[in-house]
Amino acid sequence: MLEVPAVIAATDTNHFHLMQGGEIKTVPFPSKPYEWSLDASEEAEEMYVIGMGWQKVGKKYYGKTPTERVGAGRGERVKHDFITQLLLDDPDFFPKHSNKADPFVVFLDIETTSSDGHKSSPDRDEIISAQLKYSNSEPIILEVTSQYSEKDLLKELVWLVHKDPKTGLYPDYIVGFFVNRFDIPFIYK
Repeated sequence: MLEVPAVIAATDTNHFHLMQGGEIKTVPFPSKPYEWSLDASEEAEEMYVIGMGWQKVGKKYYGKTPTERVGAGRGERVKHDFITQLLLDDPDFFPKHSNKADPFVVFLDIETTSSDGHKSSPDRDEIISAQLKYSNSEPIILEVTSQYSEKDLLKELVWLVHKDPKTGLYPDYIVGFFVNRFDIPFIYK
């Protein structure tokens, strides 16, 4: 059994989404997001900072998790990892919210055409089949047919990966052979 949620995600509404055992739990941040920084005020603590020696440091608080623009301003990413900060400063916070369930996983595999006997490429080849299997359920097989296009297959696949149609549980992880380097990028493209 896991001692902490299988997946932890911070939101910009000062809540965590804790996912474990196929369930999503929303938990408020224990405080405003913060990071430790050099601080000369009276409230600052004297701490040993690696590479800098003894320094006065304090918590710099934010109204919400700070983000920054990336990719020519089209996207955002978190500027400060509040999850890691909280794990370091309050290691008991996430375990006390754990349901101690095993992660709920979905197994994924796709089959593609291959042009001219070369490695499949989403630029020239298509997905012809996708297989999913949730724990304790039968495999789900999607196939391109004359009445069911690759586009139809992809729509159905995204819907099925979102949650198990039989139990309504959300997957904590997507598991598969080479899934991060082939299947997911191919599906995405």
